[in-house]
Amino acid sequence: MDQKGIWQKLAEHYPLWWEWVVLILIVFSFWYPAAHYAELPAQIPTHFGPSGAPDAWSPKSPVSVYLAPLILAGTYILMTALNGWFALAPDPRKLINLPKKRLEKMTPQQLESIRGETIKGLFVLKFLLAAMSADLSYESTRVALGLRNGLNPVWLWSFFGAIMLSSLYFTVRLLKLSK
Repeated sequence: MDQKGIWQKLAEHYPLWWEWVVLILIVFSFWYPAAHYAELPAQIPTHFGPSGAPDAWSPKSPVSVYLAPLILAGTYILMTALNGWFALAPDPRKLINLPKKRLEKMTPQQLESIRGETIKGLFVLKFLLAAMSADLSYESTRVALGLRNGLNPVWLWSFFGAIMLSSLYFTVRLLKLSK
């Protein structure tokens, strides 16, 4: 039986120092609004339309300022736990949603390839969500301070596109590996 821990197993699929990059982005998502909390006006933007312009405002409170970073932190914890579960599962067949007969025909190499691509895909998604949240924290704080009129729509749509394209890419990869 393989006695490797979660971090050794994850390191087989991506460099673990990348987790530090994600954690730095999460910390920044909290730090930037916190550094400017006292300067924020009584009403802050809490929702933005597709053009990046604010379309909903709320009274300044810890919830309205930190809700998005808190959701990101929770998402990070859940996705890291899910990746750990995928990495440590002794039998990847139990993690793959395919008909039983089809799973039984898969080779150990196929199963490990699917496990590896799933772990990589979840990490890429986790990174993109953290980068998007850091950007949203930065830009929405600057909008609240009156330094910008809205979010940069290029960044907004670039993150959206990157999340959609990476999800599609890994879905196609997993479908090909499962044949």
